[in-house]
Amino acid sequence: MNMTRKLWIEACLCAAIYSGCTRDVEVGRQTTETNLMTGLDANGTMKDPFGGFDGGAAGNGGSGGSRDAGTVIDPIPDARAPMGGVGGGNVGGAAGAGVITTVDAALPPVTSLVACAPDVALKSQIAAYSFDQKAGLKVIDKFGNAGVAEKGFTWDSNGIAGGAGVLARSPITVPSNPLINKTGVSGSFTIAAWIKLDALASGLQFVVRRGESGTDFVQFALLLSDGVPQLTVHFFTAAATEPLPLKRWVHVAATYNGVTELIYVDGKQEASLDIGWPITAETTPLVIGGKPTVQGTFESELSATIDDVMLFDQELTLNQVQELATCSGKVPKI
Repeated sequence: MNMTRKLWIEACLCAAIYSGCTRDVEVGRQTTETNLMTGLDANGTMKDPFGGFDGGAAGNGGSGGSRDAGTVIDPIPDARAPMGGVGGGNVGGAAGAGVITTVDAALPPVTSLVACAPDVALKSQIAAYSFDQKAGLKVIDKFGNAGVAEKGFTWDSNGIAGGAGVLARSPITVPSNPLINKTGVSGSFTIAAWIKLDALASGLQFVVRRGESGTDFVQFALLLSDGVPQLTVHFFTAAATEPLPLKRWVHVAATYNGVTELIYVDGKQEASLDIGWPITAETTPLVIGGKPTVQGTFESELSATIDDVMLFDQELTLNQVQELATCSGKVPKI
């Protein structure tokens, strides 16, 4: 075979191979781009439009090694942009699988919980209302902190575990006592409660409050503003960004360590605020579900079903808050 003919054949073979590889790689690229825009995987299957998507198919024309699995680290939990794993590695191999790693994901919604096995109570727990009494207007927690509910308060047997209290603008007042007065003595505290809203109310609704009657000055207050959880220490307020979901149990907790206010919803931190303000001693009543006035009535009352309202003279950690949010009645260990 003469040299000219040999070079011509080699040129044709190279052109054919290059054309096939280029076409397949281009198809893989287009498939990936289409999948990222539409939320379809490489096989045309619909994926979760708010989650990550599978990586697109790669070209099949080459003889290169398999592609590495593509991985996307999601920086915004529960609000993921439509992006999926795009495989790296050699051209022409099998498509890499789309992999999503979620950072700081919220705990899944809870509809009911089984009561946990008894645990060792923290010495810093100073109130724990399980609402299992079923009758009357007197509400007593496991420490003997007795409160009296206003007319309109009722009991519900379908609590997060056991019974629950139904506040229909009917707050519960717990008089000052040596145990309640320990709140903030350590310089920190935690408030936690399960809340179920049937409707979203406008304005302020107090969940747990301790402070002077008829004023905005409080030792602390866990409240809802247009359904959005907030923590107020003195006059300083940290607020989450979204109102609580309706018609399901939601765990809300708030902590303060003498410097930083934190708010958690279903075990996920939703807000923080640095204020660096010391906790002042108080002898005012603890009120669940409203704000007392100087006339002896209430305003900004809560309309909701509540359960496992707890108070600690200590800032609980994220892990401890998540224990509260996943197991009814359980008190996390130190």
